[in-house]
Amino acid sequence: MNISESLKTAMMNRGFSNSDLSDKLGMRPQQVSNWRCGDSMTVKSLSKICNALNYKVSDFIALSETK
Repeated sequence: MNISESLKTAMMNRGFSNSDLSDKLGMRPQQVSNWRCGDSMTVKSLSKICNALNYKVSDFIALSETK
C-alpha cells in the first residue's frame, strides 16, 4: 500500500492540482505536496482527501495496487 501513489493517481484521475485539493481541504498546497512526496497522513486526513476526490477509502487505497 502506497498512499502517496494513490494520491497522485486519484488527483490525476480527477484533474486536481495541489492547489485545488488544498483549497477543498482548507490547508496549504505544501501539505498536499508533502503527502504526494511520501509524508504520512492521519486517518482523518485520508478520509477528508477521499471525500474531496469522491473516492471510497478502499478504492483510493487500491489505486496504488493496480500499477
